[in-house]
Amino acid sequence: MRAPHDPRRLNRVGFAGAGNRPISLLLIEDDQADAIPVEELIDDAGTGISVEWAASMAIAAEKLTHHRPDCVLLDLNLPHTNGISAVDRVTKLDATLPIVVFTGLNDEHFG
Repeated sequence: MRAPHDPRRLNRVGFAGAGNRPISLLLIEDDQADAIPVEELIDDAGTGISVEWAASMAIAAEKLTHHRPDCVLLDLNLPHTNGISAVDRVTKLDATLPIVVFTGLNDEHFG
């Protein structure tokens, strides 16, 4: 079961959700040393975007059953799933959820 999504309710920048709440992101990244700079960059931008961190796909799946973020930031190189299988796992939980993928690998084909 996934959290409810109502596309009729858009916030000020067009993301689904209440207009008076910040945009919410779920960051799926296994390495805390990589997650912290991402969170800091978003915070430093001063946009009011809230970031919740999940250190694994299992934790992310649990979080997604209770709350639907406006977008997922997904590391493509996770310990128990990677590449397109990581994207597939998120889309199986919610096919309408926007996903931005990133990777620390220096490989254009993989990214």
